[in-house]
Amino acid sequence: MSVVWFALDRDPLFEVLSVEPAHARPGEVVIIKAEVRRDADRGCSAAMTQFLFDSDRKRFDLGSSVASAELIRDIETYSPGLMLMTLTLPRSISYGQADLVSVINYRCNKVHALWPIEVTTHIPFTVIP
Repeated sequence: MSVVWFALDRDPLFEVLSVEPAHARPGEVVIIKAEVRRDADRGCSAAMTQFLFDSDRKRFDLGSSVASAELIRDIETYSPGLMLMTLTLPRSISYGQADLVSVINYRCNKVHALWPIEVTTHIPFTVIP
């Protein structure tokens, strides 16, 4: 019975609510500031992979990271409902509208080790000349 209960636990734990306009030049740091809903009370860890897509739809892989349930709680304590992120843009990124895409796989129980709760977010920003 508990396996079924764990399997039905599929509510997303993160959502981007709004994003402040951001811009930077190739090779510079862009500061991403977003209002978010982060569920830090469920005790879930997360594995995240991030990508940049530029105006020419070129993809830049930013790598993967993990966050323990404790780190997620700490982040929410330090900046409740807010995500502040700095990112150095590649020198070869094209000017125009770009998109930071994050794929987050949450693990809240043993079933999620096989079937994580997947959340994909898109955060737009502008690459200026």
